[in-house]
Amino acid sequence: VLGLDLFSIGMIEPQDGSYQAIDEEADGQYCRFVFRDSFLVGAILLGDTELTTRIKKAVESRADFSDVLAKRPGVNDVIGRLRA
Repeated sequence: VLGLDLFSIGMIEPQDGSYQAIDEEADGQYCRFVFRDSFLVGAILLGDTELTTRIKKAVESRADFSDVLAKRPGVNDVIGRLRA
């Protein structure tokens, strides 16, 4: 995408019902987080890529997001957990 920052890691398209995707588009930015068994397995950031290091670490370390996923989260809930 010309002129926009883009970051992508891991599984970005759920393969079956065992995956959960949370995505949102707002103000010319797009975020998608993909989880499997409460673990972040992939993400796409388009526009604001400030969280790339934290997302990469969460995917590689198999960070458990079960506390966030139990609350029917939105993108901002996931971002808040990544910043914590």
